[in-house]
Amino acid sequence: MHRASARGACAAVVAGLAMLLVACGAKVEGTYSNVNGLVVLELKSGGKAALSYAGETRDCSYALDDRQIRMSCGRERFTFRRNQDGTLTGEGFLGIMKKS
Repeated sequence: MHRASARGACAAVVAGLAMLLVACGAKVEGTYSNVNGLVVLELKSGGKAALSYAGETRDCSYALDDRQIRMSCGRERFTFRRNQDGTLTGEGFLGIMKKS
């Protein structure tokens, strides 16, 4: 009886962890733009990104840090907050960016 209940408890823990990983590990890769479409952010796999604004596209890199995305574009640094609805909130003129 103990083996069956231990196996059931173990299966429940594994299933719970799998659901947690899926929920917390939602992919951030994709293309995001602000409300007027003047700023476009493309997050690629492997920590690579491209940020386009004012007619210029810059190659960037990013790292995930809990609910934040820390991005470097040359000497410039940006931080985006990952919101529960899947949008990103950037600093200043970047504003709220939705995934397209």
